[in-house]
Amino acid sequence: MGDKCNENNKRKRIISAKECEIELGSILTRLFEAYEDAVKQYNKEIVQTPLEARIRGFEAHLLNVKIVQSIQKYFSNDWKTGKYGRFMLYVKGYVILFKKLDKNDMPMNIRTKMTDSIENQLQGRLFLGDEDPTAPILFFGYKKNRFGELVDPKLVYIDEYRVKWAINKPATEHLKPSVVLKPSVPAAASVSVKRANKAKTAEN
Repeated sequence: MGDKCNENNKRKRIISAKECEIELGSILTRLFEAYEDAVKQYNKEIVQTPLEARIRGFEAHLLNVKIVQSIQKYFSNDWKTGKYGRFMLYVKGYVILFKKLDKNDMPMNIRTKMTDSIENQLQGRLFLGDEDPTAPILFFGYKKNRFGELVDPKLVYIDEYRVKWAINKPATEHLKPSVVLKPSVPAAASVSVKRANKAKTAEN
């Protein structure tokens, strides 16, 4: 019992933004390309359903489906379904989850023991049987502005319940994704981040 408790309190491999850029390399660019493709497909399909026919959560569900579909297309050998049907990308020793982000770049989750473990990078097989228990967890996320547009896609690393750094979408196709390091401030503090190109949509 004590050994199990001790194992659960161990930390996953701590990574810097630079390490992530080097280790993932071109995968970062493909991630943003897959997201843009998902938004494009979402925009194409959402207009086929009249507003009065869209039940609660319809837009969010459709976008999630398009993201899963796009990731499966761009990373056909690297996607997995873990516990409780959680979809993820498991590539080059990283677990990447997909979530809508709040104003502080934190994933919009219901608080559970699982989310506490994720946001503290606690060691353990949280998702699937063949996962490396030391594999760092990243979030690929996006936000919705007051006009209902999807904006600011980014890759986020969270530890100690706050964002440590983020890798933003490049401003143009010819630039590498840019890194934003988060200062050591409380999670509720406002952090200015350069907004990426907007992808118009209705909701998520």
